[in-house]
Amino acid sequence: MRLYDFAPIIFAISVIIAYWGILQNRRIARKRATLDLIEKVESSNYYRELLEVFHRRKMDSTLEKLSEPKDAVGHKERKSVFSFLNHYELVSLGIQKEILDEEFYKGWMRSSFIDDWIAAKTFIQRERWKKSDDGKSWVYHAKLYEHYNCVAHRWSPGEVEILSEKSGGHPDEPVGPGDQPMAGVGDEDRDNC
Repeated sequence: MRLYDFAPIIFAISVIIAYWGILQNRRIARKRATLDLIEKVESSNYYRELLEVFHRRKMDSTLEKLSEPKDAVGHKERKSVFSFLNHYELVSLGIQKEILDEEFYKGWMRSSFIDDWIAAKTFIQRERWKKSDDGKSWVYHAKLYEHYNCVAHRWSPGEVEILSEKSGGHPDEPVGPGDQPMAGVGDEDRDNC
């Protein structure tokens, strides 16, 4: 046998090694991105302030009252809670799209991630209900924090339910800034968990 008789085998082995190297690099990049995200959040004064507002409201059991803020402080804290939850939604989307490493993040944040979802679910369910554009009916917006809900459910299916219209009805009357119509879609466009 001549050396060129082994060329297809050598080529096949080279392709397998290259493919394996690409997969390894993707895994390392995903873990690095996850570590960078955690480090940035943990060291950010902005995030710490959001965390402080969220946890104070969580401990006081007053998160759901932010659907009807009574004063400027309540409005500001409402925005802070949304920003805090938006971070979890972004992380969840990154996990679902395999941009972030799920096991790495789960190992670091699982307990807080689940506890914060459980604390916020009543607020989130309330915020999903908005008046229709004509103001005559209520529309359920399932996409609000749907990725966070899906990942929390996957990590703790016994504790976290997938919220839907049936999880809690709309209010009798619009009472707060969260009741205004929301641009976008209702349940029909919901991604599956």
